[in-house]
Amino acid sequence: MRTTPKLAYPNITELFGGSTRTRTLAVLANASTPLTGYRVAVTAGTQPIKTNAVLERLKRLGIVTERTTAVGRRGWELTDRDFATFLRRRVRLSWIEDWQKEVMEKSALASRVAVQFEGFNLSGYSPNRALLADQKEFERPESKDRAVERAGLRASVRRSRR
Repeated sequence: MRTTPKLAYPNITELFGGSTRTRTLAVLANASTPLTGYRVAVTAGTQPIKTNAVLERLKRLGIVTERTTAVGRRGWELTDRDFATFLRRRVRLSWIEDWQKEVMEKSALASRVAVQFEGFNLSGYSPNRALLADQKEFERPESKDRAVERAGLRASVRRSRR
């Protein structure tokens, strides 16, 4: 039995006019390569026939484009990267291979950065405030500390150094 993924912002469905359309757009926004209609439907937890109808309608509206997948099948992707970014911030649905690929890329990047800074010791350095162009910009006024304390929050850590 297939379960339908939950949307982080259920009211976004109203914005796009339906659950199938919202889920279809979310999957395409999170995909790194063109996806077949069937793969979009399975990932989104929607019916393939409805998903394909939504894809055709979105194609007519210029929101998605038809591209060939890596194995030569008919695939779909979003036309506008800004629109994809908007959707990714609000709905996260993705295929496990895409997620694993993203994790591996981030891990490889972290490893390369770690190697670059290996043996780099910062303990011998201390901040030199005299080199700052506008030192006053980095000082918190005492009035702000008092207001923060009245609100029951912790005041500046550096307050005791004054």
